[in-house]
Amino acid sequence: MLWVCVSRATAGAAYITLGRSVPKSQAAAHLALAGPGLFAVCPRAANRSTPRRIGLWPTSVRFAKNMASANSSQAFINESLHVPGAKEGQLAGLTVAVKDLFDVAGHPTGFGNPTWLATHDPPTATANCVQALLDAGASVHGKTHMDEIAWSLQGENFHYGTPANPACPDRIPGGSSSGSVVAAADGTVDFGLGSDTGGSVRVPGSFCGILGIRTTHGRISKEGVLVLAPSFDVVGWHARSPKVMQSVAGVLLPAASRAAEPLQKWVVATDAFELADKPATDAIYKALSPAMDFMTQRLGKPTELALSEGAGEGSLVDWLPAFRVLQACECWSEHKDWYQSQKPKFGPDIEQRFQGASRLTQDQVTEQTVRREKITKHVRSICGQGTIIVLPTTPGPAPLKGLPQAQMDDYRNRMLALTSPAGLAGVPQVTIPIATAEGCPVGLSFIGPCGSDEALLELAADLMQVNHRTRVPAVVLLKGLAHAKDTTYLAPLPSLGANTEIAEPDWHKQARLQTLFTMVLGRDPPPPPPMVAASVKAPARLMYEVAGLLKNPGPQLLPVILRLLRSKSKEIIKSVLGFLKEAI
Repeated sequence: MLWVCVSRATAGAAYITLGRSVPKSQAAAHLALAGPGLFAVCPRAANRSTPRRIGLWPTSVRFAKNMASANSSQAFINESLHVPGAKEGQLAGLTVAVKDLFDVAGHPTGFGNPTWLATHDPPTATANCVQALLDAGASVHGKTHMDEIAWSLQGENFHYGTPANPACPDRIPGGSSSGSVVAAADGTVDFGLGSDTGGSVRVPGSFCGILGIRTTHGRISKEGVLVLAPSFDVVGWHARSPKVMQSVAGVLLPAASRAAEPLQKWVVATDAFELADKPATDAIYKALSPAMDFMTQRLGKPTELALSEGAGEGSLVDWLPAFRVLQACECWSEHKDWYQSQKPKFGPDIEQRFQGASRLTQDQVTEQTVRREKITKHVRSICGQGTIIVLPTTPGPAPLKGLPQAQMDDYRNRMLALTSPAGLAGVPQVTIPIATAEGCPVGLSFIGPCGSDEALLELAADLMQVNHRTRVPAVVLLKGLAHAKDTTYLAPLPSLGANTEIAEPDWHKQARLQTLFTMVLGRDPPPPPPMVAASVKAPARLMYEVAGLLKNPGPQLLPVILRLLRSKSKEIIKSVLGFLKEAI
């Protein structure tokens, strides 16, 4: 296994691989030499000499080859679309990829279906939410693929194919905001704008290992946004960085509709965890263990309850007809005329759903409307008084591509049972990349009261800060390491599987430090004491952590240092020993 660091210039003209600059055309060949292992994408800003963001994923040779070619991830239906944002603003310098159901003036909106694309003129105005991002300084970089009419959670489009999941290339990325999540997860853009009806932001976020939010219903304008089911649809977004998630929220979420009551309690939805696969549940609990003190200090001791208990509508799976019938009814109402007049060609699953929607009766709709009202009241009562509901985002990691339909149907039913409560109740939900199962990401979710979107994002950011597994600055760590012939000391690194943003001026020091901890101990560095953590100067923290390492060295310390010295790389020796001297 080797480390491969790839840095793509803004113009996409050259790559850095194994510490060397190579033409873009040769990048795939260099990546292929790396073999299975870890792959990093480090976009460079035009005016910077160091990477701004570093993403880290377990991957394969095939994935590395895919990522080395332009648009090989199939995230974009139109990657050439570029709309510059304002020069100044809260999001200045950030890039966003928008799902192909948001209008951008002068550019067609395809809705994931070629018939829709051919039968609708380009819009003359830009969607309100997209315009708000532009006004705040974000630049639009491309329109992204999506599931047809946004009516799927898989990310597989019958006409356009399946975007490559950066975390697990042999698995689906999740949908319907498939392209947006992939573009954000693979580092092409800073964040991806999507929509969420029954999980279309949350599910891809969990599958691809990044943050995602379903916002409170009605908080963000859907003017200029194509709809699937208006009473469920919301605008949402993905990002690798909690800071970016919060910055976007500051632009899109009106302060006037923010919940006044702070978050102060948390409940664990036991029946939701029972729907998840055991490896995923075990991984989430294990990942949460280091953060229990933080969560308890912040929200008190957790309470366990069955989310469905007390609603009088059966189990979470029994809630599905309320979601499915009403979603289908609204979709049919919105798109019936177009469907009947244009006779679009759909993939088999989408066609089946339209046919089913056409046969719904008023009695069915009335019955499920009453059930939805009871479910909404129940969920909102649990979330009252600043309480959040903790549950897995999905039953497990992303399913493999080409899974038998019966197996996929079972997974989809359990997944919808986890995602539909927030959609039925119109409350916000954030998915957090906190664990891995089967080597792939698994998300943990927080559901909160209406208007608690910002508070949920703040809690997610703080949790990720506490849980070091989700903020591992672990690529470009010691540039010379890429040249070393002996790479056995990198063995612990694939288990980390995380994304991060490194924005501090001394990012290189933190990166080197993290390398030492992962190489020597195979674990993340210990949290510093409060007085060090509060220090404005990062070197204080570095001194504490390195001193702690040398004070209590792991049994692997001497062999690792010997291997480093035997590498005959003066750059490695100088970098490691010089850093230790500087830090201590």
